[in-house]
Amino acid sequence: MKNTDLSITIIMTCYNRREKTLACLTSIDDPSLDLRYIVTDDASTDGTADAVRSFASSHGRSLSLIEGSGSLFWAGGMRLGMEMYLDPVSGFSPSDYVVLVNDDVVFEPGALAYMIDYSRAHADAVVAGVTSKSSGGISYGGSVSIKGRPKFTKIPLSQSSSTPCDVFNCNCTLFPDAVFHKLGAFDPYYTHAMADYDYALALKRLGIPAFQTDRPIGSCDDNPTAGTWQDTSLPRRERIRLKKSPKGLPADEYWHFLRKNFGLMPALWHSFTPYLRILLKR
Repeated sequence: MKNTDLSITIIMTCYNRREKTLACLTSIDDPSLDLRYIVTDDASTDGTADAVRSFASSHGRSLSLIEGSGSLFWAGGMRLGMEMYLDPVSGFSPSDYVVLVNDDVVFEPGALAYMIDYSRAHADAVVAGVTSKSSGGISYGGSVSIKGRPKFTKIPLSQSSSTPCDVFNCNCTLFPDAVFHKLGAFDPYYTHAMADYDYALALKRLGIPAFQTDRPIGSCDDNPTAGTWQDTSLPRRERIRLKKSPKGLPADEYWHFLRKNFGLMPALWHSFTPYLRILLKR
């Protein structure tokens, strides 16, 4: 596909990983498309903001750079970018599509054009891009709920076109503009994690389908569990401390996610299970 009249706004947030951010931007940029960027830089100290400005200037791309406070984390930074796009007084013109991106994805050539074609082939559905990991296998993409519970299993690539996603990771997810405006921005309750799953479940309640791609559109390794609350080698007290941290699984945010999307009784049980895992060293 070659259509420079087709506009796409890419929204991403970054913090102190300049080289990864530039690798992501370089790989996703496609001269056949009219690309616009909204990037939140959360007070990086490694020159990321200047590097992003230089990239946009050298590629002739429109860039809206939001300067964060240093405490936005992923969901907070993404939300600011989404709100800028959606705000009618921001002066940001709507695009045909909006793509939410993690800056640690390295994209295959033509990934965006492929995702647009895939969306059109599925009646203008939302499309969650599947990513592969360097060791082989799939890292991120779409999942389905197990028996309607807050337990999820990945959709096999062979079933991508026939199985709508219940939830998806926003490492690279494409939304038609009209759908994005219906959804709005991320729920402000979330600091870092769970915002994309919550967003996908809101989409499902609207009755709007989402499908994952039937092949990887880029590479992105899983976040390591070492040094996190899921690291079984750590003492229980340390795992509980890490769970409470913004990048862990904060109890109030997890309760909000469970209660909002699955109801009271599942929230009561599943908000306790992480502590049971820690107690049992699992």
